[in-house]
Amino acid sequence: MRVEVVICGDRTDCSDQILDSYREAGIKAERGKTLAAAGRLPCRLAVTASSGLNRNLIPTGADLFIHMPHSLASLHMIYPADAFDGYDLLFSAGPHHTAEYAAITSSRGLKDRRSEAVGYGKLDVLGRQLAARAPRSAEAPLALLAPSWGSDNLLDRCGVALVDALAASGFDVAVRPHPLFFLDESPVLAEIRALQNRNPKVWLESPFAGDGAIFDADVLIGDYSGIGFEFAALRRRPVVSVDVGLKVVNPAWQLLELQPVEISCRSQLGPTVRPDVDAIVDAARDCAAGKYEIPDAAIAGFLYGRPGDCAEQASAQLQRLLTARRA
Repeated sequence: MRVEVVICGDRTDCSDQILDSYREAGIKAERGKTLAAAGRLPCRLAVTASSGLNRNLIPTGADLFIHMPHSLASLHMIYPADAFDGYDLLFSAGPHHTAEYAAITSSRGLKDRRSEAVGYGKLDVLGRQLAARAPRSAEAPLALLAPSWGSDNLLDRCGVALVDALAASGFDVAVRPHPLFFLDESPVLAEIRALQNRNPKVWLESPFAGDGAIFDADVLIGDYSGIGFEFAALRRRPVVSVDVGLKVVNPAWQLLELQPVEISCRSQLGPTVRPDVDAIVDAARDCAAGKYEIPDAAIAGFLYGRPGDCAEQASAQLQRLLTARRA
């Protein structure tokens, strides 16, 4: 297959190194195009991880416009109701995506839409990075605090006090907020930076600076973020889920009568606790001590295949689609 990769917009976080990695593999890659310019590129299949696009925004002449989710989270609660109207095909990361896409397209009267099971591509990348890393050498267990966005997220609710308490309890603490915290320069970041400056056991990790703590953490503490599922699948270590407010963008999500995976599966990945600092610290201690195991069935509930399988499955599916179209 001839493959071309295009990064649209002024993406200064897309480094030359990233582009070079594609080019060294013989793949044409460029950045800085508008959506309209990208849409004019000739292709048989167009694949994007961006939600909310359609053929008006990116006027591709591709036979199929395919969405490949950039998160393991649900499709029907944390995205606008029309976020997936513009795609002909969904490459599902897990069984929940298959069920959600079928329900979404049916409820919105969208015809000739389907999904294919391929898995989750980010785990391919994370798995390679994990295999290349040396094990962490430190006496203290590492807690990764990875809150998501939303009006009642964990970091805004009790994050600063929680980081202080975890450090006082003997944990090293990495705080990795959702990218929106950095794009909006949330005020709570200044408080976390102040903690980092006065306590060497605490550090702030930007998702725009790469991954680090997810490979080393003994336990992840989150709310309703997709990173908890990535951590559980990649590391097979437990997640402490804190009951704060749900992340809701589509207020009509309950009409589909499907429980979002962030709610239905998280109790299988570790303890679920109220937003109380002492309760969260106690749960993190239990997780770091090995009191929770994640069964294979829990991973299969939100992931097709195994971490690292997605590229091969997606590539084979694209080849089948091209062959079918020629026939």
